[in-house]
Amino acid sequence: MKNNYWFKRLILLVCLAIFSFNLFGQDKLLSMKMIYSVPIMKGEIKSSAQKDSIQYEYIVDKRFWWQTFDKIIAQSQTPYDTLVNRFSKTLKEKFNREFSVDETKSLIDNNVKKIEFEERWFYDTKTMLIKSDVVAFQPIITIDSIVLEGEDLAIKEIFSYPLGWFKPSQASKKSDKVIIASNIEFTMPIYNPIPYQYFFNHLEAEYSLPFLEMLIANAQNNKIKTYEMPSSSTFLNTIELIKRLEHQERETIVEEDSLGNVIEKDTVIKKRYSCQEIDYFRFGQKWIFDLESLTFSKQINYFAPVIRLTSSNGEFRGFYPLFYIRKD
Repeated sequence: MKNNYWFKRLILLVCLAIFSFNLFGQDKLLSMKMIYSVPIMKGEIKSSAQKDSIQYEYIVDKRFWWQTFDKIIAQSQTPYDTLVNRFSKTLKEKFNREFSVDETKSLIDNNVKKIEFEERWFYDTKTMLIKSDVVAFQPIITIDSIVLEGEDLAIKEIFSYPLGWFKPSQASKKSDKVIIASNIEFTMPIYNPIPYQYFFNHLEAEYSLPFLEMLIANAQNNKIKTYEMPSSSTFLNTIELIKRLEHQERETIVEEDSLGNVIEKDTVIKKRYSCQEIDYFRFGQKWIFDLESLTFSKQINYFAPVIRLTSSNGEFRGFYPLFYIRKD
């Protein structure tokens, strides 16, 4: 009887181990520390006879973001008056003029246009979706200007001021969650060539390449469903997926014949993208903020590996998502 008891205990432990592996073993580490910023407002240039101006609109829920920001400021280790004074001094140094208290407060209230996050990244080996664990975050105030790029007007950031990292120390027993964004889409670089900034928009190749190789292989072997767009009603079949991986570009080649005449030829160049060429990620995420514990959490809606397209002379031509995968 005694031996039978220990045998049953052993079977139970083995079953628990198998269950735990199935439950947690699908997640693999992608990055222990990823720091990046996401815009929460977008600007549009409005032209009139008098002047050109920038009009902004939130791409998050404005009401819940203001509620969140008020809570963050109230719980900050820096008193609000001290924050205003420090920010005013920085503005004076940057723009060489005095900023009134009202001007400074208005910029704090209205010019937080992006949030910077520090996260740990994991991926599910079954779905290949990336999970992010938000370790810390900080709101960033920015000031933009209108500049001329070629023949077009463009918005350029000329000043940024981080309000300081916020790292919740303890989880609250209470919970009061608000949805800041049901779906916020952003495209971010994943490799940073600047020395000593390896945590900023940077994935180590030893982690990223195995992930990307598995992602492409699982997509080609129909282990995961892939889509042309996040809202596509049908998933890509194998032939359609291969065509997307073999992206075609039309180029004009200028040559001279034997008599010195200039000849222009249109030609189509086929390209098969490799994992090393994937240098951007595109996310669609749901953002949730707990007003009690002051913690951010994110749920992924969809994800795409992205290629930065350039012409033969190196001119930027846009972003090309190879495919999308999404939450069921």
